[in-house]
Amino acid sequence: MFGRIMPRAVALEVEFHRKRLGLSQSQLAARVGIKQPQLSNVLRGHDRMAAWVVTRLRDVLLSGDSYPVALAA
Repeated sequence: MFGRIMPRAVALEVEFHRKRLGLSQSQLAARVGIKQPQLSNVLRGHDRMAAWVVTRLRDVLLSGDSYPVALAA
């Protein structure tokens, strides 16, 4: 996956908002459209995240959206 490694501070912010919304990593990943292991690896700084995933992640976390759960790619 092309993109950038997520800085630790950003990963902590993602986790804060995920917990605020009461979502598991699996639920958040499904709403974003990726698999839970991919999300976990990104948050730990092991994998890069594509720009579209970053945008979708931001939209989900900041809007507290109620989009239907997407099938993980």
